[in-house]
Amino acid sequence: MNLIKNKIFLFFIFTLTIIGCAKPLVDYQFSKANATLKFNENTQINFSNSAKYKDWLSPCVLDGYTIFDKNTNYGQIFMESISLTSQCTWRGLSLSAFELNFKRELRIKTMELVENIDVDNFTSFRTYKVNGDSYLSLIYKTDVSSDRFILDYEGRLYTKLLSTYTKDYEDKFSDKKRFSTIYNHSLVEKNFVYQYFHREREYIKP
Repeated sequence: MNLIKNKIFLFFIFTLTIIGCAKPLVDYQFSKANATLKFNENTQINFSNSAKYKDWLSPCVLDGYTIFDKNTNYGQIFMESISLTSQCTWRGLSLSAFELNFKRELRIKTMELVENIDVDNFTSFRTYKVNGDSYLSLIYKTDVSSDRFILDYEGRLYTKLLSTYTKDYEDKFSDKKRFSTIYNHSLVEKNFVYQYFHREREYIKP
């Protein structure tokens, strides 16, 4: 019996090790100096000179910024990246916080999820039907230390990148009416009011 328990325990540890060391399929490299966002050899955003880049500061945020660009190749793109300090944590799911803030800031009445594709444990591709009449695409990427949200208004980046990793992907939404209202807000900016993330309380032994 002990031998069986030991084997189960070793298998459990091995599984956790594999999961912890797994490399995300969708890579992500952002260079502020070169104004580029690179996913793979075939997919890269070269931000225009008029792109609006802004750093956001918070006691909980190790690194936070937003970018909005009217890109030549991909159309309107918004991105927010947030890396929390080790003392802080999200109060819920970070993606849910982003969706809630998006709806709140733009006073969206309905946002129906019509497509949800997980490429790996770290990356999700989502398309929403907004207010019942237009479509918006979102690329969400997370890892141990950061969360990144990319709104793709035209759906061009979304389709190209998703087709790279899912060969049988069929684009059903990029040719439909697209959502066009500009979102250029930050979860870091709104955290003081809505408490999307917070500092964890330290336990002090009596």
